[in-house]
Amino acid sequence: MGYMLDTNICIYLLTQRQPEYQQCILSRLESLTNDVAVYLSSVVVSELSYGVRKSR
Repeated sequence: MGYMLDTNICIYLLTQRQPEYQQCILSRLESLTNDVAVYLSSVVVSELSYGVRKSR
């Protein structure tokens, strides 16, 4: 079993804009056991990459 993170969740983790969401997500991820995988789709990676390029 695993979790696939979407772009919004990744942005919450990477920025300080909404720390209450960031802390909630981090708590959930830290509670996962080692046999639970966390995935990013290629679409999410592309969207994050685009956002980084656009912000520069």
